[in-house]
Amino acid sequence: MDKNWVWAGIGGGILVALLATSRRKDYAQLKGVSDGDIENTARTLLSEAFGKAESASIVQVAINRARNRNTTLSDVVAAGSNSTWNDSDLFAALVSRAKRDPRFQAAKDFVIEVLNNQHPNPIGERKHFVHPAAKGFAPPCATNGRPRVLVQTFAGDRCLPPWAVTNQIKVGAAIFSA
Repeated sequence: MDKNWVWAGIGGGILVALLATSRRKDYAQLKGVSDGDIENTARTLLSEAFGKAESASIVQVAINRARNRNTTLSDVVAAGSNSTWNDSDLFAALVSRAKRDPRFQAAKDFVIEVLNNQHPNPIGERKHFVHPAAKGFAPPCATNGRPRVLVQTFAGDRCLPPWAVTNQIKVGAAIFSA
């Protein structure tokens, strides 16, 4: 192999690495955020509740988890086995379609606004949320390996994770908890 091709490959790899690092940006709430982090968080938001009262708080949960775990937004929200977000197949399908949603750019802009403290943060450092009206929370409380507690909510009797019962705040149609 020609030495020039080897050096060209090494140089190209260094250039790609530099471009990838230079695309990380510091925001008021989180440092070192990449374009991919913003895109993944926007896709998650579109899959959860974009345009609803709880939208900013959902992004805030992702920020709080990333800060708490000293990791990236993508590591928190990306669908898959390492995600700390919803790991269901349905959610993964929603996230994969979200990039084609006509509101995708608006969702990315919204994520940046939350990162820059341009929306109120009524949930503080809370790291969990649930939409009690979702189908999966209706009684009876089948655990499927995950503990559930029967709770009276604004959506009626619901089987919620134990963490959703204490230190909770309702924002829009969601309950946020520590």
